[in-house]
Amino acid sequence: MEEPDGQSFRKRSGWIIIAVLIWTALCFGSVVYFSIFKRKEYQKISLETAWRQGKIPALRGSIYASDGTVLASSKLEFFLFWKNDKAKSAAERIFGRSLTNGSEISGKEISLLREVFQEHPSEIWVETRERRTSTPGLEHIEKKYDSVLKGEDGLFVVMHDRYGRKVPGSLKIIRKQVPGRSVTLAPGEEKSE
Repeated sequence: MEEPDGQSFRKRSGWIIIAVLIWTALCFGSVVYFSIFKRKEYQKISLETAWRQGKIPALRGSIYASDGTVLASSKLEFFLFWKNDKAKSAAERIFGRSLTNGSEISGKEISLLREVFQEHPSEIWVETRERRTSTPGLEHIEKKYDSVLKGEDGLFVVMHDRYGRKVPGSLKIIRKQVPGRSVTLAPGEEKSE
């Protein structure tokens, strides 16, 4: 015997309502689970993917002879790199000279590039290197006073967008670098091994 149309409709409606309620409960449970129980875990993962950490190298200390003559010293050198001609042209306009990829620039020139870094955040960058000039035969002195000369590297973080580009204005210095201390040798010390 077939059920009347009204009863069949109510039965189907009941099943649909039950399915919608189950689906709603599952969605609500997922929201609660991920926003309360898994929140810290996913927050940590998102912060690790958004922020990149970098090292700020500390400048090595100088070595002086007992008479004050500089035997070894360090200076930072800055080199400009780019990925495309737009970034290169923008830098050349500011400097008023032609550049090659990897050109050495001064610390003052870096500050002039602020606008270019903002316009082309992932297409242009500066690499820093330390140049150590030293009198030959000072390796044993460098080694002996290494803990004093080396200083402490700094640390920075910068946010990257989902395409891996640096977000302008997001650079934060977490720890400033501490340059190495200078050493003045006792008379005749540079010759002894």
